[in-house]
Amino acid sequence: MKILIINCHWDNRGDEAAIRAMIDELQLRYPEAMIYVQRAIGQFKNFPVNQHVNILPTFPAGGKRRAIQERISYLTNGKINLTDAAKQFYKVLFSADIVIHAPGGPSIGDIYLKQEVLKLRRLMIVKKSCVPYVFFAPSMGPFENKKRNKKRKIILENAALISLREEISKQYVDNFVPEKNAIVTLDSAFQHTIDAEKNEFIFQKDIELKEFVGDGSRVVGMTITDLQWNPLYQGDDRTAKKIRDVFTQFVKFLVDRKYRVLFIPQLFDNANDYDYMNSYAVENCCVMKDTYDCYFQQYIISKLKAVVGMRYHSNIFSAKMGTPFVSISYEQKMSGFMEKAELKDYCIEMKDLSFQILKDKFEKLEATYYKYQNELKMKANVFKAESIKTTELVCNIIERNSQKRQ
Repeated sequence: MKILIINCHWDNRGDEAAIRAMIDELQLRYPEAMIYVQRAIGQFKNFPVNQHVNILPTFPAGGKRRAIQERISYLTNGKINLTDAAKQFYKVLFSADIVIHAPGGPSIGDIYLKQEVLKLRRLMIVKKSCVPYVFFAPSMGPFENKKRNKKRKIILENAALISLREEISKQYVDNFVPEKNAIVTLDSAFQHTIDAEKNEFIFQKDIELKEFVGDGSRVVGMTITDLQWNPLYQGDDRTAKKIRDVFTQFVKFLVDRKYRVLFIPQLFDNANDYDYMNSYAVENCCVMKDTYDCYFQQYIISKLKAVVGMRYHSNIFSAKMGTPFVSISYEQKMSGFMEKAELKDYCIEMKDLSFQILKDKFEKLEATYYKYQNELKMKANVFKAESIKTTELVCNIIERNSQKRQ
């Protein structure tokens, strides 16, 4: 069996968590399957390959010269390939049992228009190959760009499965292709149980981190971003300044209350937010190494009192590990999850962010702490079961197609 996973984003602990959890669960069901993984843009670094997981070079990759070569591959349906990347891609594609569009942010839709170009081109190649393809619980939408909508509609209408990770994306998709009956599960990261023993061993070896965290009862985890990477906020100096002012005050507020603040970097390899978070660190603050993977981050979060997260997956990790958190939502993926999880009381929309509102939300978390914590623990199995539905549906498609071929 061969499984091809395309349009993977990397360099982000959240994307890493969603992709690795998906692969780990697929490998539990198909231990002998060969899995091929292709990054959306650029090349992977530090991807956990093994004898059953292989990395494919990025194709299509863009650029004027390569665009012509890639067009020839598309027009001939892989019969004429002028690059090694194209040859490798078509060889795997035509022997694949299924193609999976990787879990992640709203990569199909208007928010990330520049990045969407290659993803759509890749998906059109897959559609033309007649190999079944699925969307593995990403976010999607909105779909207002008329130039893109014809191609988007063709791709979505011909998918074997559209699974989404929150209701807001489903509303966009249902309005756009109502006959597809898209389903909502949950973020892929919820579905795979982390290895506590392995991560405790790593924790014990990091003396500095171990001493800072202690029993975790007075430690608040935190992720902050200036959002300058996000197309909705790029060049928005006012929002960047607001974030700086709010979190500078809020870190001081926590430290004055005798909390310790552990900043948890979400970017790695080709990206970096360690330095940005470090710029907020004052006395009784620590920035965790950015080399620790998504599973270790989840384990550390399980030890903390609470988390305040601007980054989406730091909040998903908190919900998964039963650690109360306050989220700041800059895209529908966070608002959608908080609504589905019935946690909207602990969510702040980016437009409403202020020190007073953040302080009030955190004090609400403190006042309802044990109730909140117990709710998360009670929902843990529900979160996992909802998340794993996507894997089960994908496996059903694989089995049905396998029976047809026999």
